[in-house]
Amino acid sequence: MIVRLTVDIAPSLEEDMIDCLLGFVQLTSFSSYEIRRHGDGEMLSTLEKVTGRALAIRFDLLLDESFVETLLGEIKKSVGIGSPYSVMSLQEHGVL
Repeated sequence: MIVRLTVDIAPSLEEDMIDCLLGFVQLTSFSSYEIRRHGDGEMLSTLEKVTGRALAIRFDLLLDESFVETLLGEIKKSVGIGSPYSVMSLQEHGVL
């Protein structure tokens, strides 16, 4: 089954994350984009506390469910820990 793995990282880790993902042969492509995270659970700098938001880079990956744990282990090892992630089953996936 194909799933969507979403990982949010600090902007300073973007290049490390890209290098890690490009080296994972079971992954053929991924998307990344800038987001703004909000909430009490965020580790915010003083400026971010004033503005109420923290910048992050979100990575969306589609991959076979059987590779998720292996990829998460690689990300922890290569990029670091403390990045929120989620795994979602896809009802459908294809190309138009």
